[in-house]
Amino acid sequence: MQSVLQFFVRIRVVASCMAVATAVLWTGLASAEEPVKILFKNVNIFDGKSESLHKSMNVLVEDNLIKSISETAIPEDGAQ
Repeated sequence: MQSVLQFFVRIRVVASCMAVATAVLWTGLASAEEPVKILFKNVNIFDGKSESLHKSMNVLVEDNLIKSISETAIPEDGAQ
């Protein structure tokens, strides 16, 4: 009876280790994906500091964060 109990304990430990390894591997794969990029071209920007608009600007948003704002063209590099 003791050996059967030890067997099931070992199986449970192995299953737990496999679950942790799978979670670590899955997290690594998810972070390796390309970031989502959206490029807005020729937009007017209100910065909240001055009363005027900055006209004809380009804005690159990457993973929901503003990555770049420029008067000149921003390379698209896979941006939507």
